[in-house]
Amino acid sequence: MLKILEFISAKYAQAIIILFILFYLILGVGLHGDDYSSILSIQHGSLTDFISLNSDKFQIFGILNYYLIWWAYYVFGHEYQVAYDIIKIAIHAVSIYLVFIFFKDYFSKDRAILASVVFIMYPLHDTTMYWYMTLFYIITPAIILFAHSLLRNDRTMLAIFFLVLGSMWHYSSPPYIFGLSVIFLFEKNFKKAIIFVTPGVLYVAYYFWIKLHYVGVERRIDSDLSVLDFFKQMLIQPLSFLESAIGPSYWLKVFYAIESISLVSVIIVALISVFAFIKIGSFSKALNISKSLYIGLISVLILSFGMYALTGLYSHSAFNLGNRSTVYGSLFIAFLLVTFLPA
Repeated sequence: MLKILEFISAKYAQAIIILFILFYLILGVGLHGDDYSSILSIQHGSLTDFISLNSDKFQIFGILNYYLIWWAYYVFGHEYQVAYDIIKIAIHAVSIYLVFIFFKDYFSKDRAILASVVFIMYPLHDTTMYWYMTLFYIITPAIILFAHSLLRNDRTMLAIFFLVLGSMWHYSSPPYIFGLSVIFLFEKNFKKAIIFVTPGVLYVAYYFWIKLHYVGVERRIDSDLSVLDFFKQMLIQPLSFLESAIGPSYWLKVFYAIESISLVSVIIVALISVFAFIKIGSFSKALNISKSLYIGLISVLILSFGMYALTGLYSHSAFNLGNRSTVYGSLFIAFLLVTFLPA
């Protein structure tokens, strides 16, 4: 029995540590923000009302997210908040694994693990860790990144399945689909680029078809947006992201986080730091920077700026529930950190 435990701890030490951190960070945080209003709205109706998609439902733009995530609102309501936390932990764990598979195509195993953990758990978008409604901000890119790896490794049919799944999961998918297709374009693998981008094109067509044919559907693109307004928004987007990611807001966030940290958290951070210090000697050397990956992730970020500029509704923030929009840039930050981290 002892040998079995030693084998498990040796082989799955990193996975166990990641799961422990996820449980510690998420278990007990419960519901937030629009979770409550969504529960009230869904539970006032019948099961038939929940299953049927009407044009006045905002979720019609993210059908898979609605059925695969929002079902918990109908089943658990306000009473069983621990159930939401368990789902959040499971989705974060799965997302870390899927992103790890993607990064493994470009980095050694240890750096790929670190990149996936940094992207999914980066505190810049900590809203996605505790707000149940925003889980699509991590599961959507995780599925699409996984599909990219499948396609790169010639598992085409399975890749197409996950591409359709990721594209249709939520309207947050287009920057990832179109941005990551640039990787194949840069590598002059045009066949794979076309395969990869097609589900994204179909989703965009579906999105605009819904907007044109259903009057009551919620509009996310500002119909009054002028060309000048769009360019103003395109200027605001990168500036607000940089301010959130490396500017005063970010360091204020770090300061307030340190100020409010508990003794248990200090002990956990200390233990993780000791573990990292022990392992740093065996950390692999950084490989040459993948130019195609670099350009692809930059494309994802720029396209996300364009998407938010079209709405005229969002600018980036390091604080509160609005920081979920920084998740696109966090993917690029994870890439940079892992690329330039010394061995």
